[in-house]
Amino acid sequence: MVRSRAVQLEVERLSLAPIDALGSIYTRSGIVHFMLDLSGYVSTADLAKLRILEPSFGEGGFLFEIVNRLIKSYLLFDGLLEDVKLLEDCIRAVEIHRVTYEKTKKKLSQLLIDYGVTIPDAQSLVEKWLICDDFLLVDFKGTFTHVVGNPPYVRIESLSDLLVGEYRERFSTMKNRADLYIPFFEKGLTLLAPEGLLSFICSDRWVKNTYGAGLRNLIQRDFFIKYYIDATGYPCFEQDVSVYPSIVVITRKRSLQGTRRIQLTTTSNLKNISKNFESQNLGAADTSAQPIGHSYDQHDIILSSPLVSEILKVLAAFPKIEEVGCKIGIGVATGRDDIYINKLSDLPVENEAKIPLLMREDIQSGKVRSNGWGLVNPFCSDGTLRVLNDWPQLKTFFELHEQTLKKRYVAKKNPKSWYRTIDKIDSELLKKPKLLIPDISNYINVVYDKGEFYPHHNLYYITSNEWDLKALATILRSSLIQFLIRNFSTTVRGGYFRCQAQFLRKLPLVPWGPLSQKLKADLADLHVSSDLGAIDDIVYPLFNLTNSQRERILTAIKE
Repeated sequence: MVRSRAVQLEVERLSLAPIDALGSIYTRSGIVHFMLDLSGYVSTADLAKLRILEPSFGEGGFLFEIVNRLIKSYLLFDGLLEDVKLLEDCIRAVEIHRVTYEKTKKKLSQLLIDYGVTIPDAQSLVEKWLICDDFLLVDFKGTFTHVVGNPPYVRIESLSDLLVGEYRERFSTMKNRADLYIPFFEKGLTLLAPEGLLSFICSDRWVKNTYGAGLRNLIQRDFFIKYYIDATGYPCFEQDVSVYPSIVVITRKRSLQGTRRIQLTTTSNLKNISKNFESQNLGAADTSAQPIGHSYDQHDIILSSPLVSEILKVLAAFPKIEEVGCKIGIGVATGRDDIYINKLSDLPVENEAKIPLLMREDIQSGKVRSNGWGLVNPFCSDGTLRVLNDWPQLKTFFELHEQTLKKRYVAKKNPKSWYRTIDKIDSELLKKPKLLIPDISNYINVVYDKGEFYPHHNLYYITSNEWDLKALATILRSSLIQFLIRNFSTTVRGGYFRCQAQFLRKLPLVPWGPLSQKLKADLADLHVSSDLGAIDDIVYPLFNLTNSQRERILTAIKE
């Protein structure tokens, strides 16, 4: 696809931008060796017959090791240094940042010279191998046996609309708020030879988050995850970054043995792991995983243990929670909590312009225990923004903070409504009975509010005109739902998981109407019960799950 002049100018602008703007997070050498070993790109193989692509080479962490292995292999298989230009098609490596490109190019030439390659041959090889451009826009000739590297971690919000539009046109996986590594995956996969293999280290968010659905769909349809390594907590990068990394090896060829998985720990021996993966002899450290091939969110849960797959096959017969009369949302984001939120009694505005607010700490006990927080509400009950001249105390309050509030993105986007919260405040939600669930937790803490408070942004809420919310709270507190959320959601530091709306919406639920009156009453009565066994006694039969499956789920949760 031909790029426009405007797109080319944007690429040139990025090539001269500060390196921090390009999502450069460099991989530790041990992980580089591990990934190349795992990919079979080793010096004892005849690498001159292979073709490898490195899509974002940076300062050469992968690239130098690739070249080291290629030259050693070439000499091992009786290659002659005077004929080294025969290797010119073996490597393609791309870097968009001009200064980094030139710096690495010079070092790579010297590496070849140190092996005994002549200066002209070294320069010729490097000119062939290295490309200074946007990997996503480069037109490559031919396919590759290996695509290996660490794609940049860049949020699309930091890119120009022009460039994002170009990526969306070229890559079908570029959906929603997909980060830049998503189309890096797509392009790398489409460049694979029939027996080719891609190995990337990057954030694990694509495996479960909504924005990764397009990539998961592509992999399910045309590719196969050979290895999946959860590297959360392992020191994979040279910088200390808040990333939850995973390493994947993806091929076009499916394996009857299924996907092989392992969790890296700080004591993991990477060399032994790569050898054991190849021999399929992982012992106690191994857990098998298989792509799910049935109708339950087939492309939303790409990896699953056999137990999860088994349970989801049963649950595929049930509707999702929002299909049976429930609505899931998130509390209000203000853009400056330090201004909008204070003790309700201390907010210096008209009583009608402030509302009681619930924070995460207000529900930690499993019940509503309000600490008296309040929220300044710039919206009328009909959803329109208040006219400040009609609210003298509110006007004085906002004018005091005017300069700070106008710096927010939402204010710059709508200058006339500079004093609004990021999210519109729905006065009806305040009055509605609702279930409240913290965003981050080590278990699903579900709390019932009868309609007295507005939730903060770190709380998700569920409302329903059909389901009795106390009864629903009981189901959500069951070990079954705990198990599902742990497998649907992404994890964060400390082993906590996210209870975000995108994961809650995947939960199955039975229709409320057909349930017996006794069952409805029993469910409602247990909504704050500490007898989790009694809750499970009701919930598992509702979803046609056996006692054996229940016991295995309980065991899995404790692991």
